[in-house]
Amino acid sequence: MRKLIAKIFLVILVLAAAGSFFLAFVPLNKYVACVRGSTGQMHDIETKEATSQAVEIGDSFDKYFKNPKWHHLESGNWRHIVEFNGECDYEGKPAKAKIQFIISQETRVESILDFKILYRVGAIAIDDKILTTQERMDFLDKIINSK
Repeated sequence: MRKLIAKIFLVILVLAAAGSFFLAFVPLNKYVACVRGSTGQMHDIETKEATSQAVEIGDSFDKYFKNPKWHHLESGNWRHIVEFNGECDYEGKPAKAKIQFIISQETRVESILDFKILYRVGAIAIDDKILTTQERMDFLDKIINSK
């Protein structure tokens, strides 16, 4: 009987370890995966003309920031937020950035393989200081146009 319990415990332990390993390399959330995989392009506020090439958000953020981390949050009113945290140089000094992507209420799931997501950039904070609209636009332009 003890051997059976020991084998069951070992199987559970192996499955838990394999699950942890798998989750470490797979996006944990469909919202994070969709924001990271979407394309972004800067536009002039007044003319609405594109001022940059369309680039994948995840790639741009991974290149621009050190220690990039993506998280999904759910606010109290069922609103979904994807939050990005990373380290960068801002105005010539090392800084910690936090950028929130607010998922639209119109987002819908057509099927497990067809997830439509609409979002907007919410607050951006550098070292806990919230950026103004113009500062946000300039900062996003640097991220998207970084090589």
